[in-house]
Amino acid sequence: MRRVFETIIEMTSRATPRTAALNWAAGFSFNRNRARLSFEAHLYAQSRNFLVTIGKLSGLKHFMCWPTFEDFSTEGLLARYAWQVKTTKEWRIIFDGLSKNKKQIVPFPGLGLHHGSNELYYPMPNTLVESAKIWSREKRAEWRSLHVKEAA
Repeated sequence: MRRVFETIIEMTSRATPRTAALNWAAGFSFNRNRARLSFEAHLYAQSRNFLVTIGKLSGLKHFMCWPTFEDFSTEGLLARYAWQVKTTKEWRIIFDGLSKNKKQIVPFPGLGLHHGSNELYYPMPNTLVESAKIWSREKRAEWRSLHVKEAA
């Protein structure tokens, strides 16, 4: 989409003849699925960054990985980390590990655990960290009991 806007601005600033602009517009196409995924991914990234920034500014060091829906693969990265409570440093180590086999760097929280991921990272008040970790273990066990049977 950025390129489309840049081309339109360039054409208008150069006073491109109307026929040339119409010819360009007639030949324009883009992958709508890719555009939708990109829009969603960046919207989630903004939400993740907002939550983590607010947490850090509030002096909080622990964040819970929270999937925005529970219907995700039992074998993927989200299944490995859903509802876990970790410090910013621990999340960065995990994300750095994800970057090792990829050409791009995956910063925490950034675009998430993988392309199209939908998890958010909620700041946890220091007084609730231990109870959140207990709840997290229970929630993960409950989720596995419901979803791992379905996958088998």
